[in-house]
This record gives sequence, structure tokens and C-alpha cells, in this order.
Amino acid sequence: GLTVEGLEAELAQHNPIDRLAPLAAARVPILHLHGGADVIVPLEQNSAELAQRYQALGGPVTLRIFPEQGHDRWHNWFHWPELVHFVITHARRRAVVRDR
Repeated sequence: GLTVEGLEAELAQHNPIDRLAPLAAARVPILHLHGGADVIVPLEQNSAELAQRYQALGGPVTLRIFPEQGHDRWHNWFHWPELVHFVITHARRRAVVRDR
């Protein structure tokens, strides 16, 4: 229900990159993947900025850049061993915490 002007005025309230502090305080790990050839979502203003801000807040973050990839659903991302390991590791940690 916001106008363009209204959204611009309230952007920090709605923009995920401006709302990282609670995640960082909870030490939620982030593994962020970005295509180095992405022209739709530029690396520096998006993923690199997110990683820099999150790290500055004390949050654990890893940014992996795939130089030849653009902004697409590259099937290898979903079979990439580091991503699979990250998901399994943190899903297990979450299950252990919940069981306590």
C-alpha cells in the first residue's frame, strides 16, 4: 500500500540489508553465494555489502563468488559440497539446540 515515495522514505524499515543486527546478535551463520558475472544484482552493492555489514555486526558470514555465473539458477549451486555441508551442519546444530 506504499507509494514509491513512501517506500523510499521507509526503505530502511523494509530492506533486509538494513535489518541484520538481530541475526548477527543471535550469531545466525550466513553462507551467501553470488555470481561474479551477475549484471542484474551487482556484487558490490548487494552481496559484498551484506557480508561487510554482517561481519561488522559480529555475525558469522561467508561470501562465495562464482566468477563465471550470472543471475540465474545454476544447478551446480545446489550440488556444491560446501553448501550441502553448511546446510547439514547448521540443521544438525539447530536440532541439538531444540532438543535441549
